[in-house]
Amino acid sequence: DYRGVPVIGVYRWLPELELAILTEVDQVEAFASIYTFRNTVLIIGAAIALLVVLFAILFTRTITGPVYELVRGAEKFGSGDLGYRIKTKTRDEIGHLSRSFNDMAKNLKTITASRGGTSSTEK
Repeated sequence: DYRGVPVIGVYRWLPELELAILTEVDQVEAFASIYTFRNTVLIIGAAIALLVVLFAILFTRTITGPVYELVRGAEKFGSGDLGYRIKTKTRDEIGHLSRSFNDMAKNLKTITASRGGTSSTEK
């Protein structure tokens, strides 16, 4: 338009009057609601993506944490520390396996103590 501002315009020719009606609206004004909607969608999308990433991290830690504890306990048992106990908080398969390791360590400690501190592998 005459101000140098981008506009959206439309016209209609009226043949009976032999003239045209022309109207214009600034492009920024015409697209304002679209820009607002786009920005809202981007913000909500970013927030959802952040929540998904945080949920994935927390979910991963609930799986890897008990597995890490189980591995650490197995290493301690393997090095001969039969007094070490795996901290078990879950009631799933990993928790069951942790409790089984603890029972095994307790039984091995009892057997080792009853044999005077020597195991059959040391003979």
